[in-house]
Amino acid sequence: LKPNSLLSDTAYYSPSSYWQCAISSGSPCQIGIQFNRAIYLTRLYYIHGRLINNLHIMNSAPHDISIYIILKNDKLRNAFIKEAMKHNVGTTFGRDPRFIKIGTISYDLENMRIRQQFELPLWYINMRALVSGILFQVENNYGNDEFVSLKKFIVNGVIETDLNIITTGKFPINFKSGDVIPQFNSEDLNDDDINNNSEIRSDIETRHGNVASFGEDQPV
Repeated sequence: LKPNSLLSDTAYYSPSSYWQCAISSGSPCQIGIQFNRAIYLTRLYYIHGRLINNLHIMNSAPHDISIYIILKNDKLRNAFIKEAMKHNVGTTFGRDPRFIKIGTISYDLENMRIRQQFELPLWYINMRALVSGILFQVENNYGNDEFVSLKKFIVNGVIETDLNIITTGKFPINFKSGDVIPQFNSEDLNDDDINNNSEIRSDIETRHGNVASFGEDQPV
């Protein structure tokens, strides 16, 4: 599995796909992405399976993850950093100072929800930051001294044009009470879908063969 697969939609649901990042000389694991078009971030998720056949994947799971962004408009940089520092963040990334830290989030392995959302801080939302890149830095894991295992990050956002359409009312989005936005990614299983997990996996194995080399994700 290559690092860019951490953000790609997979052809089929594979619980064995993990990218392992070696920990050398105390250097943390990092992955940076530059977007083709600048976006307003709306939601961030990380997915990690629950496995019993390979505990190395569990104790190498990320615990604390720092998030850095690149602003599209560099003229807003000083004001953005000043506001961020009021909230004990705003430091720049050493290898590329364009990246500005907006917070550190934690993934909880004791939580049975394999997909966990990380809330964007209110001060950041109020800044209405248009970003052209994002970087995740794993500060620590659950005890593995050799490597960090990463499964999947999900980055949701809207481009500037879409936001303008919504705010001007040219194309208002009105969902009726009880309606939900459909999930098209098979990895984005929620609690209601998880009971069908075994059926999905069985169908995958029929079409692609059993690839569960690291052990199966456990239905919860």
